[in-house]
Amino acid sequence: MKRLIVYISMLFLVSACGSGPVFDLSKINDQFDAVSFNNKVDILWVMDTSTTMDDDRQRLSSQINRMIQTMDSKKLDYRMAMVTMDLGSNSPASYADGNFIGSPKVITRETRDKVKAFADMIDVPPAQSNFEQGLAAMKRALSAEKLATVNNNFYRADALLAVVFVTDEKDWSNGTWEDYATHLDSFKADLENGNKGWVANFIGVTDSSSSCTTTPGVPVRGDGFIEIANYSNGSVNSICHDSLTSAVENINRTIVNIFTEWKLAQEPLIETIVVKMNGQIIPQNDENGWSYNAEKNTVVFHGTAIPASDTKVEVNFKPKKLEDN
Repeated sequence: MKRLIVYISMLFLVSACGSGPVFDLSKINDQFDAVSFNNKVDILWVMDTSTTMDDDRQRLSSQINRMIQTMDSKKLDYRMAMVTMDLGSNSPASYADGNFIGSPKVITRETRDKVKAFADMIDVPPAQSNFEQGLAAMKRALSAEKLATVNNNFYRADALLAVVFVTDEKDWSNGTWEDYATHLDSFKADLENGNKGWVANFIGVTDSSSSCTTTPGVPVRGDGFIEIANYSNGSVNSICHDSLTSAVENINRTIVNIFTEWKLAQEPLIETIVVKMNGQIIPQNDENGWSYNAEKNTVVFHGTAIPASDTKVEVNFKPKKLEDN
């Protein structure tokens, strides 16, 4: 919940030539404690467990510590769960049909040895189905029936829902990616700062001309997954690199930036914006500072300037409408 303090005072001025009163506004101060805005994120990994993905899943597992360290350092209140893309009728119910896998099934900040817990999640028997139904598996995992029973203690209505699809195939779910995007739009309300309440990310084959192949000699672009990620302003990452470091960092950055993008009370004169964290002025800098998103009327934080959830942030500015008076 945002704590917004806005100081607006009308100044009564008398001009020297006696032409009458002139009204003006003081600067606006948007002040919030980051801990008071929503820092909750529910991360659902939707994993391809076919045999062609064995090495890729292990490479991802080796990088997850980076993501956990970043979320812990920013003091995010996170929950992570995993579901396979296997919806085959011949598959064991314990790791198919939209059921969470692993023990524990949900990883939180309080989970002991989170890295090992994630490694155990990702190390499951191979899928029995030849069709990766990632979008359908996601929808099934988040159904009211599953969330009330086998997939409980994960979903929070007031948390950002971040979905990560990991596969070297396209999506074979019934329906189009637009169908699933529409479902998520109705399933999750927008966040307080105006961003969507959900974001999809993808790690897979991003280019059909790639030398990264699944079927011998044939690259399979992640159609469906790429489109829904782009629609939600999520990250799209190639699985074809030796290391998935950049992919994990991009997903982490996407999630953290959604939280730390702050909508201003009014449109500002950009040159008058002053941002402070715990009383210290933060520079306007796209790498390790802040920037202004005119389309959304938000201040966005970057790099080392991304605040932890107990940081006091102040944004002072002069409203642009004064310029028109």
